[in-house]
Amino acid sequence: MLLLNNPFYILNVSTRDNKQKILDAAEEAELMQDSEVCAKASAMLLNPNNRITAEVCWLPCLSPRQVEICLATIKEKPETVHLLPFLIDSNKASCALANASLAALGSLSKVGYNTVPFRFLNLAKVYEKVKCSDLLPMINSERIAAGYPEILDESQLNIVLNDHQRDFIAVFKRIFEQMPTDLMVSGITGIIEANTSKGQRPAYKLVYDLIDYYELGVKSFFEQTKPAITSLIETIKRRAVQKVSDSELNYLVDKLIEITRKWDKIAQPIQVSMQSQGREHSESKDLAYEIRSLSLDLFNDCGNLELSQKLTQALGEIFAEVYTAAEHAKADTEALLEIKQRRAKNKQEESEERRYMNYSTQWGLLNSNRIDINFEQICWCGKTLQFKDITHILWGGISNSVNHIHTGTDHYLTLTTFNDTQMHVNIANHDDVFTAIIDRVWRGCAVRLLVEMLGQLKQGEKILFANVLICDTGVEYEKRFFTKGNKRVFLSWDHVSIGNSPGLFCIYNKDEQNTIAELDYLKVNDLHILETMIRHSFKQGLDRLSDLLE
Repeated sequence: MLLLNNPFYILNVSTRDNKQKILDAAEEAELMQDSEVCAKASAMLLNPNNRITAEVCWLPCLSPRQVEICLATIKEKPETVHLLPFLIDSNKASCALANASLAALGSLSKVGYNTVPFRFLNLAKVYEKVKCSDLLPMINSERIAAGYPEILDESQLNIVLNDHQRDFIAVFKRIFEQMPTDLMVSGITGIIEANTSKGQRPAYKLVYDLIDYYELGVKSFFEQTKPAITSLIETIKRRAVQKVSDSELNYLVDKLIEITRKWDKIAQPIQVSMQSQGREHSESKDLAYEIRSLSLDLFNDCGNLELSQKLTQALGEIFAEVYTAAEHAKADTEALLEIKQRRAKNKQEESEERRYMNYSTQWGLLNSNRIDINFEQICWCGKTLQFKDITHILWGGISNSVNHIHTGTDHYLTLTTFNDTQMHVNIANHDDVFTAIIDRVWRGCAVRLLVEMLGQLKQGEKILFANVLICDTGVEYEKRFFTKGNKRVFLSWDHVSIGNSPGLFCIYNKDEQNTIAELDYLKVNDLHILETMIRHSFKQGLDRLSDLLE
């Protein structure tokens, strides 16, 4: 009930007038107004229970003279009613100030759209101060003077006050519906964000009522838009799997982000309202999860890190008010950033590795010996092997001397592929050249072979090196017994030690201090790989060689 529709206004009576005065006023009013309206007005005021609504929606605590001034101001200068001293100087006048301000607003023929949020927040702030505990004694005082029974139960007043909130919303609903959609949405968004500090504190009761009205009004928008967004998400998934061009996928993802931003703009007031109450807008949360799922699929199934990052970053910005979605987006963003940085680092390292692997040199009489190495292959005297095809490597050297004076070292390198193609590289005396070659061969294929060998051992396989079987947990070798002849025995790694003698890799029984095997670097394939595995395992105190993979 608005002030100018109130029975007290229609009959021109005060809250202190008794029943007889009300009846007389009704008869007089019927001469100038609709008799039915006057009859309903007098009936409401004469009934103690129905009268409560008129009393709450009137101007409680104001004297008849103040009521007269207030009504005149609403008719003549409605923009100034909220400046009346007797309305703003007393906390007890909050209900009267709210009702008068609402009536003044309703009487305006035109309201500046930019002022609507400010007006609503001011009214909501005033109405928030209206308390049953303040109203009850004021209304009862007037009732006693008019000869009506007092209100004994505060809950009656509370029910009327809650109903009265609809009057405020109805006035502003009419104003908002006259505004362009963008202005209406931005206005309501501004109200809830200003009132809650963007979701960080509770809003006024009237503000929550406004958002409830707004949510009901935009429900059809969500119902129409959600299927279109879901369809676009499925299209992006399907086209990504089909390996379409990056430009097409970027176009579709940009379109999805654009539509989602429009969704979020409409949903923003609801999201902020929910956030201020420690809740989440379920429709926005569901949509955010759908898009997050797409983002993860683009990365996990299609390997498209850039598009996944673009979607995840947009999610964090768009659904900042949906707590769980925002937290997931933040975590995903950090994870994807870490992956991107790691990839960039790996790419840089690979680029540096490629540059390092490029090696060419020649030597000998008339530079007859030439070797060329790059990231993929090694070329020697017209023969080329791909590093990925190499399955075994062997290298070593023979030291030369004259009269016990070292005259140089002959170096030998043999590479074998999966189809038994071999490359034999012989380098006399050029130690620096051989060192450079071995370093690149180690990077090019030996590291891969080492990992593959550890994988075989982890699966329980045994690998033969000459007469010694290498297991994941130890070594099997043939031991000679004087009475029983030769017998294969197993020795775990904690009972094994290793060492070197010229040209040999030696394995010892640590307990018996004897030699298990002496393996020749120039005859046994992959011996340097085996030595590297065992040395690293011993250094880390591992029981299994395959634990190096961890």
